[in-house]
Amino acid sequence: MLLLRTCRTPRSTCFVARSVVFATFLLATFAIAPSQASAAQDDPSEAIRRLERQHETIRGELVSPGEEQEQEHDSPDQQKSPREKALDRIKRLEERTKERVGPPPEEPAVEQHLPTVPRERTQFLLNLFGAIARIYDEILVQTGRVGQYYDDLLDTAVAAPRLLHRLLNQPEGFRFGGEYRIRYETLEGRWRRGEAGSDQQVAQRTRFYFSIKDIADPLRAVLEFQDSRTWLTDQGSFVNNTHVNHTDIQQLHVDLVSSNFFGSGLYTELNVGRLNMDLGRRRWVARNSFRNTTNAFDGISWLLGKTEVWSLRAFVVAPVGRFLRRLDEPDTERRLWGLYYESHHLSRMRTDLYYFGHRDRGPFRDFDMVGTRIRKRPAAGTFHYEIESAYQFGDVSRQGRFQHFQHAEGGFTFDAPWIPQIVLQFDYASRGFDSLYGARVFEFAPTGIFGPVVRTNLLSPGLRLLANPTDKLSLYLQQRALWLADGRSPWAGSGRHDPTGAAGTFVGHTSDLRAGYRVTDNLFLQVGFVHFAFGGVPKRTPDSTGDRRAIYAYTSIDVLF
Repeated sequence: MLLLRTCRTPRSTCFVARSVVFATFLLATFAIAPSQASAAQDDPSEAIRRLERQHETIRGELVSPGEEQEQEHDSPDQQKSPREKALDRIKRLEERTKERVGPPPEEPAVEQHLPTVPRERTQFLLNLFGAIARIYDEILVQTGRVGQYYDDLLDTAVAAPRLLHRLLNQPEGFRFGGEYRIRYETLEGRWRRGEAGSDQQVAQRTRFYFSIKDIADPLRAVLEFQDSRTWLTDQGSFVNNTHVNHTDIQQLHVDLVSSNFFGSGLYTELNVGRLNMDLGRRRWVARNSFRNTTNAFDGISWLLGKTEVWSLRAFVVAPVGRFLRRLDEPDTERRLWGLYYESHHLSRMRTDLYYFGHRDRGPFRDFDMVGTRIRKRPAAGTFHYEIESAYQFGDVSRQGRFQHFQHAEGGFTFDAPWIPQIVLQFDYASRGFDSLYGARVFEFAPTGIFGPVVRTNLLSPGLRLLANPTDKLSLYLQQRALWLADGRSPWAGSGRHDPTGAAGTFVGHTSDLRAGYRVTDNLFLQVGFVHFAFGGVPKRTPDSTGDRRAIYAYTSIDVLF
């Protein structure tokens, strides 16, 4: 930790030292022994049976096979759960051990050879909690996610055993869970106006949720808390409400659901309260994944559709204003409403149509937006594509009343080991285009203290490579070139603007490498490295930092419980 605080020069050595030291610290802190990882994936009875075998080995196999069979046969309560039966067996084992062995010897050295059952029970509970699967994603799917972004291999969602419910012996309709993520980021080289030198940050995000489902249908409910904090920041670090948002309500909504809406056979869901939403590819409205804080909306959302055929979502919401250290409040000056339709009628082409309306008492954000998206999903041995086009009308920006965005990509997935996928992509956003409340990490560079790319005043071709060397490891490599669509308009997010256009339009190019590894169903590791080579815009605009490149790296650990 002292090295992370004091290391300043030389910059390249400092950058490597910080990354290595903090990565080692995180792995040492959260490392799980192979036996624990294995036990974490089994059911409770199997985990306890392992502990029984350890007892037998340590105490010289004090319980004979015949006695063990007698214990199994003489169980007084055949209705007990596997966990309860297993715990009963451990209690009986403890009693037999006390009878045969007697009190432990006085010498401390011998005492250490006889670990107590309470200590191992504690370890057993830790193993169980460590094995809680990704119920969290399941809850999101059931409570309002519309449209799955299909090719972000680093966002792995794993169907998991229901160990938390077995452990707490809760009714099927109650769900408890949460997530803890810690990520170290370091940056050498700056491009934002007014910044210089290096930067670093430890971002931690904690989520807890509770939901009621099935037991009170058609009524359901979801409550989620989120706490986002940063530490180990340098002087002058880039910190705002995308990094920090102390404990607050992330979701709190009541839902009405029906799988047979007025006898039509259609599924419907009405959500009222504080909501999270993912729409389409998540370019315009998203529940943030990489970012340390998360978008939320207060209002009403209604979903109607037929599973895997079509869906229509209508909503009227007020975006929630995020405050660093006090409770969030809905922004009474902003309103967002819209319709989002998805059609899966054709196997070779899926179609989205949407309309959004946005009103803001501030200047230049009163506009309407229409768009369409067509795509074909990737599959081994086939080509896939995606085309999205969006148009905005109204007081969008100082640059005019009409703005537009275009995205096109095409790729091929090889039917081969590692399932490699290659994708060519192109994005264009006119000057002043408003990207609303969308996510960008899956398509551009990481955000955090980095994030040089915003979907406005942008022209960017790119090449992306994806691979899965194993079912637990995913790799992501992307090369992007960046230009301003209009050299006389601002470079969004940087504070840099050359109204004369003398700095040109070339911003630079990014080389982005990421890797994600699923250690267990509840433990995910991710690392990333980005090299941002500056073009004329960051070098020549007024107040240039003098840097010619930026290097960003991060290491993150995500624990689900």
